[in-house]
Amino acid sequence: MAADTMSRGNKEETLEPIPITDKEARQCPSPREVVMTMGNNDRWLTVKETAERFGVSDKTIRRWIKDEKVHAEKHQGPYGEQWMIPESEVTTAQEITDVVQVENKIDIVALAKVLDKHLADKDDKTTLAIEQLQAQLAEMASVLEGIQVRQIASSEAKRKPWWKFW
Repeated sequence: MAADTMSRGNKEETLEPIPITDKEARQCPSPREVVMTMGNNDRWLTVKETAERFGVSDKTIRRWIKDEKVHAEKHQGPYGEQWMIPESEVTTAQEITDVVQVENKIDIVALAKVLDKHLADKDDKTTLAIEQLQAQLAEMASVLEGIQVRQIASSEAKRKPWWKFW
């Protein structure tokens, strides 16, 4: 590995690489992890990592970012800009979802009464509609019967062979 040179004023200093072992190299943070910690000691998570923590899809996280339910910032990633969510935001949201417990006690008797009343009203309306339709059907049947009687009478009165037009 070639040594880099650096100049300060008139002096030139040579920078030699510091030899490190494989163990030390594995303990060093990756460039991605260095970018992810962005100076405020808060680790940044990708959309995919956040989705895995919440147990939802990537699209849901992106929708939450758009609706500003989750704070996110665009950071330079390996393939261009990508949304990054601070880990503290994720843990705070997880704590909120873990704490909230909702108990809905349903009064079965009251629910049954409401349903019974609703179904009775609906049944009355349906019965009325059926009666109206039956009346219309009877009226149409009588009109149709009158038309048929007139057609039969007129056809019997003027019986001409089919090949004569006039």
